[in-house]
Amino acid sequence: MSMEALQAQEDLMKSIESFLKKFNRISFGKTPKVLLHAWDNFIEVKHAQPEEVQELLSKLVQDMKIISDELSEYINTPAWNRPQYLHSDKE
Repeated sequence: MSMEALQAQEDLMKSIESFLKKFNRISFGKTPKVLLHAWDNFIEVKHAQPEEVQELLSKLVQDMKIISDELSEYINTPAWNRPQYLHSDKE
């Protein structure tokens, strides 16, 4: 795999991780199964053998499409792109 392809794959994984983390701000009561499934697939891609990555990444991209459909009411709301600040008790 070329360096450009590896960089593109890494950039895609960072974008997916950022997208999934945005849902951590939302209080669902119970995390939707589609998010749990996507996180499982995300971790699987990160730990996959090189020959498995393409297939697993395709499944993960499909998960992102499903999330976009099923959880669209949460995406692109005013709170969606608001920065998240973490508070530390040490300060």
